[in-house]
Amino acid sequence: MELLGKLYSIDEVSNMLKVDRKTVDRWVKEDKLTAMKLGGTLWRIREKDLNYFILQALEEGRR
Repeated sequence: MELLGKLYSIDEVSNMLKVDRKTVDRWVKEDKLTAMKLGGTLWRIREKDLNYFILQALEEGRR
């Protein structure tokens, strides 16, 4: 999966950001955080998409 880079699960992202899993699910559903669906219920978030999401959140916090 080198082409995609590092991939994280919803649970991994929620643990890293210290938020509830439902919060990450909501961000994905609201298209705030880009995620890929791999099969029925398996979601993965690319490291670069997570980094972009974090940078956007920091920028919004500065406004």
